[in-house]
Amino acid sequence: MHRKKRYYQAQPLFYLRALTENDAPDVWSYLSRPEVVEHYGMDPLHNIKEAVEEIQWYHDIESDGTGCRFAIVLQHNDRVIGSCGFHNWHQKSGRAETAMELHPAFWGRHIMTHAMHVILEYGFRAMHLEIITALVKSENISSQRLMEKLHFQRTQIVKDGVYSYYLSKKDWQIRQDPERYFSIWKKKPEAFIT
Repeated sequence: MHRKKRYYQAQPLFYLRALTENDAPDVWSYLSRPEVVEHYGMDPLHNIKEAVEEIQWYHDIESDGTGCRFAIVLQHNDRVIGSCGFHNWHQKSGRAETAMELHPAFWGRHIMTHAMHVILEYGFRAMHLEIITALVKSENISSQRLMEKLHFQRTQIVKDGVYSYYLSKKDWQIRQDPERYFSIWKKKPEAFIT
């Protein structure tokens, strides 16, 4: 009998939490790399002060109710290796845009796929989103593949080779496979976002 591949680990590799100013050196370590921000619509950070400003922006969008951002933190050493979350949150319409980034040393390990499953579940359940969108540059093949893995639908080129993707709550619920994305967590995602 063929067994379904599981993503389970005895201890989760990472967890999600709010970013703090103390995370600035880690944030700088990946947002200062051109290969991380080339598809992100920003220049590489030049110093730790700019990383502090980026973290402050994450706090600002949460304070004004237009988004939220979570650090992706390695379990064994508490090092921040990336972030993911929402911005452009329109609470009345139940829409928000998602974005993410990850330190290149951790690319290709399915970390962002797992983190985004948790973030999407958080968006649909805790934030009561109905539609989650994403903008991805046409040359950013890895992010396009991530959107496909997460069952986002590509709609059109918005401008300058940027694709628009969307995922509805209804489509997410139809495609849910709780074993797939809960199995790496000890508890349901809400408990792992601290």
